[in-house]
Amino acid sequence: MEAAVGAANWLLGKVLTKLSDDLVAAFVASSELGRNFHSIKCQLLHTQGLLHAAQARDMSTNPDPGLYGLLAELSKKTDDAEDLLDEVHYFMIQDMLDGTSEATGQESEVIRDGRHAIRHTLGNCLRCFSSCLTSTKDDDYAAKSSNPHNAAMPGSGNDGLPVDKLPFNRVDISNRIKSVIEEMSSICGFVSDLLKIANQSSVATSTAIPLRPCLVLKFYTKQCLKRPTTGSTVTHDRLCGRSVIFERTVKALIGGTYHDEILSVMPFVGPGGIGKTTFAQHLYNDERIEGYFTVRVWLCVSTDFDVHKLTRQIHSCLPANVKEEHKCKNETASLDQLQKSITQRLKSQRFYHLKFLDLKYWHGSEKLPKDISRLVNLRHFHSSKELHSNIPEVGKMKCLQELKEFYVKKESVGFELRELGELRELGGELSIHNLETVRSKGEASDAKLKSKRNLKELTLVWGKKHQAMDDDVLDGLHPNHNLRMLGIKNPGVAPCPSWLCGDISTKRLEALHLEGVSWGTLPPFEQLPHLTELILKNNTGMHMFGPGFGGVTERSFMCLKKIVIEDMPEFVEWVGGSNSYLFPRLESITLGDCPFLCSFPFLECSDPFTNLCRLIIYNCPKLSQFPPMPHSSTLTNAVVFENNRPKLIYTETELSIDGYTSALAFHNMEKVGVMNIKGVSHIPLSDLQKLNSLHRIHLESCNDLFSAEMDDSVVLRSVKDLHLEGLSITGELF
Repeated sequence: MEAAVGAANWLLGKVLTKLSDDLVAAFVASSELGRNFHSIKCQLLHTQGLLHAAQARDMSTNPDPGLYGLLAELSKKTDDAEDLLDEVHYFMIQDMLDGTSEATGQESEVIRDGRHAIRHTLGNCLRCFSSCLTSTKDDDYAAKSSNPHNAAMPGSGNDGLPVDKLPFNRVDISNRIKSVIEEMSSICGFVSDLLKIANQSSVATSTAIPLRPCLVLKFYTKQCLKRPTTGSTVTHDRLCGRSVIFERTVKALIGGTYHDEILSVMPFVGPGGIGKTTFAQHLYNDERIEGYFTVRVWLCVSTDFDVHKLTRQIHSCLPANVKEEHKCKNETASLDQLQKSITQRLKSQRFYHLKFLDLKYWHGSEKLPKDISRLVNLRHFHSSKELHSNIPEVGKMKCLQELKEFYVKKESVGFELRELGELRELGGELSIHNLETVRSKGEASDAKLKSKRNLKELTLVWGKKHQAMDDDVLDGLHPNHNLRMLGIKNPGVAPCPSWLCGDISTKRLEALHLEGVSWGTLPPFEQLPHLTELILKNNTGMHMFGPGFGGVTERSFMCLKKIVIEDMPEFVEWVGGSNSYLFPRLESITLGDCPFLCSFPFLECSDPFTNLCRLIIYNCPKLSQFPPMPHSSTLTNAVVFENNRPKLIYTETELSIDGYTSALAFHNMEKVGVMNIKGVSHIPLSDLQKLNSLHRIHLESCNDLFSAEMDDSVVLRSVKDLHLEGLSITGELF
């Protein structure tokens, strides 16, 4: 009944608005309605007032079938009246544009004075409309809506010729208007009588419920006694011809338009089949709406407006509060109990609207409140990794876009992998720890990493003692193809996952970190054309690395800029030789704790490494006889450690050597200003003379360093600070 009253009230208001138009009112008053026009208009206003009052009352407890039928008939007649008045308005505007008086009769002063302005304005509008006919589907829909009689307009035809005017029959349209308005007036009399009775016997009772964090969608159907129940699931994938109004509606709902209102209603009214339900389904499921509203409730009211039943449905859709004072069973609770319970449940979620929390500089306890997951609208949580890893039931925070660390804790509720599965918007970086507690591929799949399209960096970490055999957990941790950095640490003897060592699905990877793996073969790197960083650490079973070994081909590293190979006790040789052009863009090499590594391409031929600017070698005792260092002016950072003692440290402005026996390329040290030389005897003094930036030299324990060049021909003009310590020249100790 409420739907019928609302529809009739809305349609009646539209007709009254049109009757208030000066042009239309003049025509209707001059038609055969004559003097009755004013009294009929007052009758319509009276009925509208009663309908408005009825909307504020609960008429569902004892619906009147007679009143319902009259309202349906009134709505139909109101529709007819609106169409006729639109037609009159069209012809009167046509009179103004053409200077005729077919619809207006004798030309009035208002029409005469306003014709020029209207002709100019409408002319511009029509030209604009004509030029936009093919722009978008929305414009096409709007054009059809704005021209209900499908009248052709100047310039809209294919041939560009003028079109014929539509004929106007003043007598016929006057009779039709007279008939439909008199019928409306008659029905309004009956409706008014019944509404007066209903209003007198109705007692209005209501409870104000703070629904601002809650989106409730109700649907009514005009002139339909029964209709099938609808759900929120989108039945049509595309929303055709409604994108402009759809975006406007979304912005109104989430942009602050209704923030100052406790209870907001946004009606979608129109005839059956126009697409109201489809529009609402798309609105209800829009990601922005879902992220903004703490609670969404879908109700299909139809014509059976049972307040108690609908309240129970709303109640069942709201998450229960553990500390709820007004607990009640949905099926047996009274209307008052349900309303109080709904109010409390919504109030308990009022602080959900927090979207940004910054605790970057928090130095207090790392324990978070147990109910922090109730911040369901939180998108950004800036804090330490420790705080991120301590969020219980983080899956409830479905809008969260960043979570740096997650620890799987089987002994604690709210730290299972399925919590991550709920975070569809998660982006940035994420590291998952304690994966040794995950027992199956199915359990691993609960994290739904494959669906996290915004996640850019992922690190998967097992405990160091993990040694499970035939473990397929890695297969279940399949990341999204948009991933840029992947780290896998200590998966034990589990095999390489199919999504990485077969047909690689993460082909956009730019960085790969493999640590503590025991794979017989490495991923096919040629399938990673964007790979710029490779880290291999503490991997067993890897003896050789290079073309023909471990999944490497001649085109594997065309974009690689950084490579790190560390803690590899079985690693013997990095194969390259004369084919060192396999690494045309390599900028950084780090090799460490590889006791049996005896060769890598840079030692054999350094010329192709034209972009190399950083070389770090430590605790690789079998690597010796480096090429003259630095091999080019591009190299600005070179370090060679042996037995945890630095033998060579070179930066662009400083050189320190201690027992380093390989050659030095002083011609590539133009910017060196400080030299610390210890325990060597092979540095020519004449080479130091060429370094114009050199201003400080410290020499220690360098026997016979200058004995062959002690004459007046060598002058270190730029050196201002010279330290000599434990230095022996020609048998004499300085």
